[in-house]
Amino acid sequence: MYKKPLATLNMVVDAQSEDMTAEIAISHRASVITQTGNGKGRAVVDAFSILPNNTAYVMITDADYTYHARYVPQMLEIIERDPAIGMVTGYTYDFARIDLLF
Repeated sequence: MYKKPLATLNMVVDAQSEDMTAEIAISHRASVITQTGNGKGRAVVDAFSILPNNTAYVMITDADYTYHARYVPQMLEIIERDPAIGMVTGYTYDFARIDLLF
């Protein structure tokens, strides 16, 4: 398991939601920015636009667990083992329930 300490910036991109997303994120010491447009793509662009230049890794998760944060340590292990990989991702489908896709 990956154990190297990292300086982290936990950022939440809030689309001006009314479900207290920003308040909850702030209570957990996350930085919150307000999305400037619509959609997940815009949220990602907004987040990347304020990252420090020396950012080594970016992990993207979301509230519906399309990208679950519990796998971050394993993903970091993979990319540290071979930095030429460049990117690590996971499955976004439950293949045990693939019949639901068709």
